[in-house]
Amino acid sequence: MIWAVIRKELQEIRRTKLVLYTMAVTPTLFLLTLWFTLGPLCGEVAKARDAAEAGSVTGATQAQEGADGAAAAGQTEQQARMAAEAAKGRDMLSRMLTYWMVLMMTVPMMVPSVILAYSIIGEKSEGTLEPLLASPVSTCQLLLGKGLAGVLPAWGLHWLSGLGACLIANYHMSRAGLDLRLPDERWLVGLLVLGPLASILTALLCMAISSRVNDVRAAQQIVAVGVVPLVLIGAGQLTGKYDLTPANMLQASVVIAAICVVGIRLTARIFAREHILTRWRY
Repeated sequence: MIWAVIRKELQEIRRTKLVLYTMAVTPTLFLLTLWFTLGPLCGEVAKARDAAEAGSVTGATQAQEGADGAAAAGQTEQQARMAAEAAKGRDMLSRMLTYWMVLMMTVPMMVPSVILAYSIIGEKSEGTLEPLLASPVSTCQLLLGKGLAGVLPAWGLHWLSGLGACLIANYHMSRAGLDLRLPDERWLVGLLVLGPLASILTALLCMAISSRVNDVRAAQQIVAVGVVPLVLIGAGQLTGKYDLTPANMLQASVVIAAICVVGIRLTARIFAREHILTRWRY
């Protein structure tokens, strides 16, 4: 029964153009923005590194030639300043890459909200939800089928867009002669653990909300509020307010997983099929 629900939902997704557009446009915009912003940044970091290396060579040459103390001290100070600028640029690039990893995690959160809002509210408006609710399928099977139909495409898009982002980043960094490469530990945790768990949590929230409201846009807007903390976390990482490490990302994953376990039970209780069948009005 679960796979029958999943097949039905996937067929509905293919027929809903807005869902397909959202699934295609959102990752594409992320990747295009990354392509056009990362290239110049890698170039600036490479220039700062080359300047620091050139200054180091010049200082060593002058030391061998017996430069006077004042000149040597000035050269040493300049070398230290250029080395600090190079290190700062490299750190900024690393933070920017982590920020993009956080932004990419909005993909598996946005896609289920679109799919599941239309899956419940959209089907109700079209009169196709009542036969499903009146069928012998249990509430748990129904929610599991709809939830999987929402998160599986989101996971696929998340991993494909993450792979595309890694390829774009590695291309620009390799072209600039930088030794940074993706995916690093942060990206692996974000792509394989934290992103999928955030997708499950979004799916549960969307199903719970969609079972109580009768407007698709209202359900999506309520769920979209959950993206705001993620964006704030990325902004804090980018500005250096705190460091997003693999360890605290795994800790956040454990917390989200625990919330998902509780959320499954709550969603099953909130999703009152009799209420949907008898009280919704359009």
